[in-house]
Amino acid sequence: MAKKVGLLQKIIMPVLMLLTFIVVNSLTTVAAKDEIAMIDGKDYPLYIDKKAGIIINRECHSANGKFDCQAAKALKKASFKTVKIEGGANPGAVMCAPLGGRVVLSVDARKNETTYCQFPDGSLVANGTITFHARQNDQ
Repeated sequence: MAKKVGLLQKIIMPVLMLLTFIVVNSLTTVAAKDEIAMIDGKDYPLYIDKKAGIIINRECHSANGKFDCQAAKALKKASFKTVKIEGGANPGAVMCAPLGGRVVLSVDARKNETTYCQFPDGSLVANGTITFHARQNDQ
């Protein structure tokens, strides 16, 4: 019996601890990771939280976990009820101006293009994020 306990302590427990570490780190990486949006020659570090449906510039996300910028405030007001989406228009882009922003285009290091809504305070949010939150707000 003592040999089984020794085996558990020496081999199985460290393996379980390593697996737990890997799982926790991978969840954190998926939940919130950094990328850069390049707009008009300026880099904007992004805060990305796929679980919460948010792609917003890093400056909006404070250390206490709250969002404080015009882009974040606009997400609370986003709604399909306030705009008319015609044809193949990007709903988030259509909602951008009524929320007080302007549509801007970002090209990342891999040459991917993404449209954002940029506000007078310099904050920006992905137009897909606006669409996501408009759906939530309208429920």
